[in-house]
Amino acid sequence: MVNATDPDQGTGGSVLFSFQPPSPFFAIDGARGIVTVIRPLDYEATSAFQLTVNATDQDKTRPLSRLANLAITITDVQDMDPIFTNLPYSTNIEEDVPLGHEVRKITAIDQDLGRPRGIGYTIISACEHPVRHCHRSETDNSSGPPPCIQVRKIAHRSRGSAPRPAHSLRDTRPELLHVKELVTDSSAAQWKQ
Repeated sequence: MVNATDPDQGTGGSVLFSFQPPSPFFAIDGARGIVTVIRPLDYEATSAFQLTVNATDQDKTRPLSRLANLAITITDVQDMDPIFTNLPYSTNIEEDVPLGHEVRKITAIDQDLGRPRGIGYTIISACEHPVRHCHRSETDNSSGPPPCIQVRKIAHRSRGSAPRPAHSLRDTRPELLHVKELVTDSSAAQWKQ
């Protein structure tokens, strides 16, 4: 709410408010000075607005006015999904890699710009247990180890359906968390149907 008073008596003491120039994102109630949002705001597009408010008294013969600045700061909210970088992901590994072997570095960035947030990595779908755990680093920035997927235990080889993305790490490509296994000894491979 914007407030202004005029000590004049009668209509000269009545004040009307307006923006100079008009704002495409905000409106002001001319009589009460209440500022309202009239279009959706997006922190990533514009994080602050500087508006000029004009207060004009209603004197019939010689109306007077004064300008004031109104600064509006937009606060960032968690409204943007993380995005994966360096897509698509496809990796070949040998069947006899040791446990803990780093398979592939997966990276994503948070599109919310206001305050940095860590990104957690989880495998949400895999073909019947070839990968048991996803190693999640404590941070996803340069101050800590990079996020990676590690092979923890291989129970058996199988063919599975393509993983489906989760809301927290959403992407429209179903292959983005897919890890292919390259079998170097084809005579020993047993595929479960």
